[in-house]
Parts: sequence; C-alpha cells; structure tokens
Amino acid sequence: MVSQVSGRQTDVVGHRGAPAFARANSEASFRAALEVGVDRVECDVRLSADGALVLVHDATVEMPDGTPNAIGSLTHAQLRDAIPSLLVLDDLVEIVGGQAPLMVDVKGPGYEAEVAAAIRRHRLAETASVPSTWVVTLRRLRAAFPGLRLGLSTGHIVGGAPHALRPAIGTTVRAVLPKLIPVALAAARADELMVHHRAVTPALVDAVHRAGKKVNLFTVDSEEDIRRALALGPDSIISNHPDRAIVLRDEYDARIPSPNG
Repeated sequence: MVSQVSGRQTDVVGHRGAPAFARANSEASFRAALEVGVDRVECDVRLSADGALVLVHDATVEMPDGTPNAIGSLTHAQLRDAIPSLLVLDDLVEIVGGQAPLMVDVKGPGYEAEVAAAIRRHRLAETASVPSTWVVTLRRLRAAFPGLRLGLSTGHIVGGAPHALRPAIGTTVRAVLPKLIPVALAAARADELMVHHRAVTPALVDAVHRAGKKVNLFTVDSEEDIRRALALGPDSIISNHPDRAIVLRDEYDARIPSPNG
C-alpha cells in the first residue's frame, strides 16, 4: 500500500512526538517531531477527574510529595502540578496546526464521548487515526464516527516481557498472530493494526494487507530494528527517534523501487 499521507510505502510516526529530543508528550517533543519532518504525530490520551483530555501515557503519576495517584483521580490543575509540561489534546491540535495528521492513542475505556467531542470540535475525523488496545472503545468510537480511522493495538507482551523470556514469547506470538489478527480487527471494527515490531512476521503483514487493513509497527528505535521493520513492508513505523527512522526510510526507498514506478 502507498500512504495517502506521504505518498511513500512507509510513513514515519513520531511516538509521543520525538522523545529522543525532549520529554514525551510535551510541546518540545511534538515540535521536534514536526521539525524533523514526521508524516504523523502520535500522542497518548487519558481523562482527568474534571474532564480534560490530558496527554499522559501511564495510568498513574507521582505527585510532588512522592505519592502515586491514578490519572483519572486528579484534576487538570493537580496533574499540572505533578507534570509541568502537561498538555491537553486541544494544545496539541494548536501546536501541530495541520502540519501532520494525528494518531490519538486512547489509553482506556470510558471516555469515548469526550474523545469523540474533541474530534468533532477540531474536525479531525477525516485525517486522524485513533488506536486503542480496548475493543469496546473502538466499537464505541466506530458507532460515533463510521468513517473514522481506528486501530487495534496489540503485541505489547513481547516488548514488556522479561528479557530472558522474550525469545520464547516472541516465537509463540509470531506464530499465532497471522491467524488471530484478521478476526480481531473485524471484531474491533478497526481499519489498522498497531503491533509491537518484535511480534511481526511477513505472514502477519500479508494477512493484514489481504484483509484490506494497514499495519503500523511500534516502537522502532535502533538502526537495526528500523531496517528490519522497513523490510517487512509496513504502512508506518512508530519511533521515539523519528529523525533516524526518516533517514533510514528514505535510504530504503531509494534502494527499493516503488511498485507504482
């Protein structure tokens, strides 16, 4: 498939901006991603206690006094005390200013209505993609926006497993995903797969593409991993080092002729 965003075989997505340059999900990180020329900008979204769509990855945050608290139990102001660089989704839309489409990762269920309202308010339905690990969230968003691009995120177990167990877990996951994922995508009513790069095989990419869906690999950072990921033929790679990924992607494109000439 050729990207409708970049016209290339593989887009480069800035994972929470460009954390290699600045704190993830911060204004500096997102501006760095735009500066290096990403094709898409990815962010994480959670809901604060007072209804703000805050850009935070983890479910908890350490407060100034050292105690951990759930993101959803704190107000926007309290979260700002704990995370001075904290942004809300409205901030990111203003920062990006239409320079690149957004990939808005919804980190949990229960606030689909707030996400849908923000998408409507900013008229993002035709350009944004919205991934989640939660099938119920994707189905609710599909009901709200029949044409919205949704992504099912999976394969985290491969990257999160203890190092000694990763080879065995990776082998098992890679063996079963090509059969399971097309069914899972249909059940979630998703258009795209977001999957850990170590869980991917050519068979999985082929199965997803044959189902008419797109494949996005996360989080691909080292030169070795980026080169391997590009060779698999995904629709995008999501990276903390988008500058490196762009250079290697462009080198790869220069060596491999496009099927469209």
